[in-house]
Amino acid sequence: MLLRLSLILTFLMSTSLFAKEMMVISRQSTFKLKYDAGLVSLKGPQVDLSLTRTECNSDIIEVFIIRLNSVLKSSPLQKSGAPEYFKFILDGEEYYESLHSKRGALLLTLPKELQRMKLEEEALCETK
Repeated sequence: MLLRLSLILTFLMSTSLFAKEMMVISRQSTFKLKYDAGLVSLKGPQVDLSLTRTECNSDIIEVFIIRLNSVLKSSPLQKSGAPEYFKFILDGEEYYESLHSKRGALLLTLPKELQRMKLEEEALCETK
């Protein structure tokens, strides 16, 4: 229990100090993601979703942030692209990613992932 509390506090301290902003720009869609330990929000022409950290959804947000940060750090970010690449802006820096990479697949499906998380949050939080 003490170890879990320590890990959660470390996570909260490290992520709350480093709020992230990302904009994904592809042929199919454009959207903006903001996230930190207390909030995940995604806005685009056809989507406007947000999850605010509560006791019942904290694990959902924590897993999402850990997974996203892990994928973003899994390989060097590319400053130039090719025709099969899309652009994303992370904390003001412009990068390019292949449509066919693991990172590209995750970034392009963020709206669907947040919709899934929102449904999971509704199911978890209504029972508590």
